[in-house]
Amino acid sequence: MTGLDWLLAGIVMVSGLSVVYHHVLFPMYLKWQVKKQATKSLDTFDGELPSITIIVPAYNEIAVIASKVRNIASLIYPPEKLSVVIACDGCSDNTSMLARQTVMETECLHLSMRVVSTKTNRGKVAVLNDTLGDVKSDIVCLSDASAWMSIDALKQAARHFQNEKVGVVAGTYHLNQPGSAGEAVYWQYQRKVKEGEAALGAPLGVHGACYFLRTSALRPLPEDTINDDFILPMRTVIDGYLAKYDPSIVALEMEPSNQEMDFSRRCRIAAGNTQQAIRMASLMLPRHRGIALAFASGKVLRVIMPYLMLVCLIGSAVLAPRSNMFLALLMLQVGAYLSALFRSFFFAAGRSRLLDILHYIVVGHTANLIGSLRYLVGLENGPWTKVSSQSEQEIL
Repeated sequence: MTGLDWLLAGIVMVSGLSVVYHHVLFPMYLKWQVKKQATKSLDTFDGELPSITIIVPAYNEIAVIASKVRNIASLIYPPEKLSVVIACDGCSDNTSMLARQTVMETECLHLSMRVVSTKTNRGKVAVLNDTLGDVKSDIVCLSDASAWMSIDALKQAARHFQNEKVGVVAGTYHLNQPGSAGEAVYWQYQRKVKEGEAALGAPLGVHGACYFLRTSALRPLPEDTINDDFILPMRTVIDGYLAKYDPSIVALEMEPSNQEMDFSRRCRIAAGNTQQAIRMASLMLPRHRGIALAFASGKVLRVIMPYLMLVCLIGSAVLAPRSNMFLALLMLQVGAYLSALFRSFFFAAGRSRLLDILHYIVVGHTANLIGSLRYLVGLENGPWTKVSSQSEQEIL
C-alpha cells in the first residue's frame, strides 16, 4: 500500500469507528449512565399548583381534533388553573369548525378553551410565536393534535416545576400503530436515548407531542426554525435552566403512519437536525459538560453520519483490491445495504424483525442525507404542512 493508501485507510477507519460509536458504543454509554444514576422520587406537590396553558397547533387535523379536545377535557387538573388554545393555521378543511363544536360539548364546558384560526397557512413557528406571546400562565404545554396525553400528565409536570431552576419538562412518546417493526424498535431506542441524555444533564430536544416550558424562559423563535421542539427547549437550557425527562408523562400518537409519511417526516427532521447542529453549536462548549458530549455524539454525529457511511463504503471499495481487511469491510457494508434493499422490494414488512430494523436504519440515513442536503442548498424554507394519511384523505 502506498502512502496515499494509508491515508485513505486512516480516513476509512475513523469513519467506520464513528459509525460504530454513534450506533453502538454511545448508546451503551448512555445505558450505563442511566443505571449508574440513583433514582430520585418526587414528592407530591406541596404548594400551590402552577397555572398551565395547553397550546395545540393544528393544520388540517379534522380526523383527530375532536378526540384531542376530549382528551384534554379528561386531564386531571384544577379547571381554574388550566386554559387551552387550539391554534388553527389556515386549515383548508373544517378543523376549526369541528374544534369549536367539540369545545361546546358538555364534558368540555368546565375548561377555558378557545379556538383561534388564521386564513392562510403560515407555518407552525409563526403560530407558536403569536400564541406564546399571549400566554399569561406560569407554564406552557405544547402538544400535537394527533397525540393523546396521559390523564395525570399535567400534575406530573407540575411537580418538576416546584424547582425554580427547571425550565423544561419532557414527556415520552409512544405509537399506537407503528408503521413497521423497525419504527417500533426505533422509538423504543429513542426513549432509552432520552433517559440517557437526561442522566448526562438534559434530554436533547423533546418529543414534540407533549412537553412543558416555563413561560418566563420563553423567547420568540426565528421564523425559519424547523425543529421547534429542539430549539425551544435547548435555548432554555443554554440560558441556564434545567431540563427534565419524565417517562410517566406519556403522549400516545393516535395517527397511524405509513412509509411515505414516515420518509417525508424524517427528511424534514433531518433538515432541522442540520440547522440545529449549526445554530446550537454552543451546546458543545465545555461548560455544558455531559450535555456537550451528548450533543456532539448524538445530534452532530447524526447529521454527518450518512456522509461518513459513504466515505467508509467508497474508501473500502478503493482499498479492497489491496487489502483483505478492507475487502471484508466492503462485503459487510454491501451485504447490509443489499439486505435493506431486498427488504424494500421483495420482502413483506413483519416477516423478519432483523430485516425490518436494518431497513428502517438504512432508510433513515437516506432520509438524513436528503434532508441535510436540502437544508444546505436552501430548499427547506417553507411552512411545515401536514402530510395527510390515506385515512384522512378518505375522511376529507
